[in-house]
Amino acid sequence: MNRSEKTRVGVGCFILLLTILVGACNEAPELQEPGTLSMSWRVSPLGCKAAGVVSVEIELNGEAIETLSCDAGQLIIEGLEPRAHTINLHGQDSSGAVIFESGEQAVGIAAGDVTTLGDVRLTAKPGVLQLNWHFSNGRLCSANNIKEVEIDIYDSDSFPIDSRVERCDDAVTVIEGLTSGDFVIELRALSPAGRMAYRGLEILSVKRGDLLSRDVELVSCEEGCDL
Repeated sequence: MNRSEKTRVGVGCFILLLTILVGACNEAPELQEPGTLSMSWRVSPLGCKAAGVVSVEIELNGEAIETLSCDAGQLIIEGLEPRAHTINLHGQDSSGAVIFESGEQAVGIAAGDVTTLGDVRLTAKPGVLQLNWHFSNGRLCSANNIKEVEIDIYDSDSFPIDSRVERCDDAVTVIEGLTSGDFVIELRALSPAGRMAYRGLEILSVKRGDLLSRDVELVSCEEGCDL
């Protein structure tokens, strides 16, 4: 075989190999059979009725897909893509407010199989408070020579719950994780010398799952700060 013939054979083999590879790449991937999720839940520790939970909203991958009676206690979800998914359950009271939740949970769905997620526990959802402040004289932080605001949170028996220092100019802080009950919140605006120059007080009640917002007035301490 001369050189020209060898070249033609080599080119032919290369074209054949390229054709095989292209054909393989163009083949459609094998479709996987959908999976099924079987799940149940419980409202801990009291049960649905005693906890005040009327319905449970099922959230799949961040999207609400169904709402069932809490007493139903279980659900089967079919036709799920075989991969990792996230589930979150929200327990709602008679007004639709979320007062219990499970928190986001990961679950892997196998192709053509039933995945069982049993006894997902819903626990009481804490309250969240957005706290704002302003000065009684209507002036801003800089005009009142205030840079920081100290914030202390106490329960109804004066046990400390939280303490923080915020920039006065921010004029807002978010307090999370509040359990049900009554709270006393004290705000103290400090002078550059570290003395309390303004003070504010807020007394409030928090229920499970509450989203509250309060605007507290900071009053001058020139005549004393006993509010």
